[in-house]
Amino acid sequence: MMRKYIVLFSLTLCSFFSFAQSFKLATYNLRYDNPKDTGNLWINRKEIMTDLIKKQDFDIFSTQEAKPNQLKDLIEKMSVYAWSGVDKEGNGTDEFCAIFYKKERFELVDKGHFWLSETPEKASKGWDAKYKRVCSWILLKEIASQKTLYVFDTHFDHKGMLAQTNSAKLLLTKIATLAQDNAAVLCGDFNFDRTSSNYKILSKSAILKDAIKVAKKVTSSAGSYNGFNINSNPESPIDHIFVTADKIGVNRYSIIKDDYSGKLPSDHYPVVAEMFFKSANQSKK
Repeated sequence: MMRKYIVLFSLTLCSFFSFAQSFKLATYNLRYDNPKDTGNLWINRKEIMTDLIKKQDFDIFSTQEAKPNQLKDLIEKMSVYAWSGVDKEGNGTDEFCAIFYKKERFELVDKGHFWLSETPEKASKGWDAKYKRVCSWILLKEIASQKTLYVFDTHFDHKGMLAQTNSAKLLLTKIATLAQDNAAVLCGDFNFDRTSSNYKILSKSAILKDAIKVAKKVTSSAGSYNGFNINSNPESPIDHIFVTADKIGVNRYSIIKDDYSGKLPSDHYPVVAEMFFKSANQSKK
């Protein structure tokens, strides 16, 4: 009888840990395929980029700026992933906000997008922005645990200050409406650091917290934009990961600064958070 209980306990324990496993989520501005990037052309970067992603073994990673040919190159070299997203022009030809996820671990339940503008339902430039800006989102179900996660991926305008402010407010409204009581992550290139008032709109909201602020361990907290210069040392990132901290816990936060014989895969470093779904008891704390 005792042996039976030990076996049952062991199976229950194994089941608990399989469901409680963390997953690694990253946000990564890939730098669009620009023929003027002398010395850093995409044709020379794509191998080291896929090498970095494989080495880091991201379960989910959001991307910004990738053109259709870049997304095609990545998925051909990393068939363990599927992706979803839209480009800022809405016609499949321009820079995408695309979200990759491991097909064996997650199932795509729903997807959508909206523009960061006064007319979010159609491809449009908002407020004082220089370019059209978009947010792609997906709803994933973790196959083992059956738990769900919304992932929002965006790229804020780099010029329009009013556009940044109103985009942050729009995102909070959209996340609250779409995700409701589900776990959610917002990630992307926001083109502002932690000193910005627009950063505070998101990080001090009732919905989201910066992953670095709730992480149990931080292994790198410097800047995320490098301009293809391995000697650059920015103090604060402009790429961020925000989480619904009542639903998502963060074990570790880091910025990956791997280089390959002095070459960098992109002009941004990937920002990474190893996170987990909180239990009902943890959510109440």
